[in-house]
Amino acid sequence: MWVSVLLTFVAECALGAIFGYGMMVTFAGAKLSGDAKAKSEAVRQKLLGYQIPLGWLSIILAIWWPVFVWVVIPILTRG
Repeated sequence: MWVSVLLTFVAECALGAIFGYGMMVTFAGAKLSGDAKAKSEAVRQKLLGYQIPLGWLSIILAIWWPVFVWVVIPILTRG
């Protein structure tokens, strides 16, 4: 169970950081100098490579949690 909790925590925090960074670059980008804007865009492009795999992991975990709670735990706790 702790593996599922850890994976969910890591996936959601990473996705939140990626989306949050993109939002900050979008709103603060107008105030950045040319060099800083280019660097922030390069970092954003690197982070976007992780967005799709983390999104799929989040979808899989969203399906896994109800199955785990309503199927696996009752099977394991049968006495």
